[in-house]
Amino acid sequence: DLGDALSMTVDNDQLYWIDGDTNSIRRADLDGSGKVDLATSVDADQLSIHDNHLYWIDDTSKKIQRLDLENTSAGPTELMNAAAVAEIHSAEQALTKVNGWAAEASTKFFGTDGLGLDSETTVTISGTQHDGTAIAGGTTLTITETTQLSDLITKLENTFTNTTVTISQGLLTFTADTDGESLLSIQLSSDNNADLSFGDISVSREGREAMDTPSQLTIQGDYAYWLDERATANSGMVQRAMLEDWNQTDFNIADIAVENVITGLDLPDQLVVTEDRIFTDNNSQISWFSLDGSSSGVLAADDASELTSGPPLFDRQDQRPNSGGQHRY
Repeated sequence: DLGDALSMTVDNDQLYWIDGDTNSIRRADLDGSGKVDLATSVDADQLSIHDNHLYWIDDTSKKIQRLDLENTSAGPTELMNAAAVAEIHSAEQALTKVNGWAAEASTKFFGTDGLGLDSETTVTISGTQHDGTAIAGGTTLTITETTQLSDLITKLENTFTNTTVTISQGLLTFTADTDGESLLSIQLSSDNNADLSFGDISVSREGREAMDTPSQLTIQGDYAYWLDERATANSGMVQRAMLEDWNQTDFNIADIAVENVITGLDLPDQLVVTEDRIFTDNNSQISWFSLDGSSSGVLAADDASELTSGPPLFDRQDQRPNSGGQHRY
């Protein structure tokens, strides 16, 4: 008894399926023997297998999960969740005190090694806000013998809105108070050529918006691809992450780089990825895109076989696999 089989796939002469009656992922030999439950309390409707790992998206928790088929007793690993991530920018060069210790917020500029300060200095702050708006000209800070790094931090926080600035181990860090990608950029200059650049200030953790309705996870090459369907018209997207990032020991989900490959899709709910193209439904049409999203087109009706061959992948009424198709779902 397969139960209410929502998705099936075959790998290494074994059948894997999602049992909608018991909310479990099950496995059996192709003759029906050796039935086992691999994962329970699962709310999913699609499975992918790659490199001895089983992947799925839990529709309730909106998490991407993976099960090592060589160590099923360890249970599923959470790879991605729906939580938004704030972007972080960090300075390349750590500041040190003249005694060689890492600089702190209370460290005075004139007590910081390598800045070249020996007289009063005016620092000019420029750059762009998180939304790309340029900083107003004439934003300055006068540094005297009593000025501390905390004074610069306060000035930077007052200049760059929705930004928390900290210093740890001598490194300045700028954390966005809003989620998603940021266009923040920071430049510091002085009137006596003091070295105030702290090295390049660049992205150390990419921001991303919360996932709304992730679905249709599929593995192709070095990447996992999935849809974020989103209920608002023309806001759906195809996202991807590198499998290598998930293979790192004790990886941090917030640090996983997620790329928005395709944006502006109109209520998509189907995704197929081949070696060189992405296919998805968009505005009642089947559209194709290159794997990096840089080129695209629309399939004419008589070319629809390019998306898949045989019966339709899904019954459009209940979104369950069409039992007549010879596909992996």
